[in-house]
Amino acid sequence: MRIDRDLKRRWEEALAQIKASKREGAGAFDDLWEIVGLIVEHEPPLYLAGGFSSAKQFYKEHVGETERTAKRLIRVAKHASPNEEARYGVSKLDAALGYIEAASGGEARRRVPVDFARLRIPVRRDGQPDRVSLDEASVEEIRAATRALRGKPRPAGGAGEPPATAALRRALRDAGAPDVKVQVARDKVSLSGIPLAALAKTLRALAAAKLPR
Repeated sequence: MRIDRDLKRRWEEALAQIKASKREGAGAFDDLWEIVGLIVEHEPPLYLAGGFSSAKQFYKEHVGETERTAKRLIRVAKHASPNEEARYGVSKLDAALGYIEAASGGEARRRVPVDFARLRIPVRRDGQPDRVSLDEASVEEIRAATRALRGKPRPAGGAGEPPATAALRRALRDAGAPDVKVQVARDKVSLSGIPLAALAKTLRALAAAKLPR
């Protein structure tokens, strides 16, 4: 693809920010991974102007992380503040975001406000069910709660699910595209996990969905 001057300029600016953040060390975690996220999420990706054909190559060369780890760190930087990162730690925040995504039925692709202090994680203590704060929960307890959620299909119209989400989920299921994840927040619809073979069904389902007033 042809790399225009503007893309090249943005890449060079972003790369300079990465280098500056690295010099600052651990205190610049948020700045570093937010700019890394900007590079890979830009359309087209800024790393193309650096001669990389994939995000995986870019991560390895400039941040020294695997693609899986880099995506986790980008997610934490996107949704948590520096104060929250210092309070809870990156591993616990990553686990908490996985739990939130499992509870909401899909990945949050844009920055959304997350009140980590109010989050309650279902756990078992001394053989009894309980709900504890993120401060009290261990990373393994959060991951166990996430596995429990993902092991249970989320029913359409379940408790706490917005009516519009339930209506779209039902329409997708009826159209033969039950695996497509849908989320409605602030009057905006987010879809993810759309199989290419189900794209036409998904579009028909969205067009035919009867949304609540």
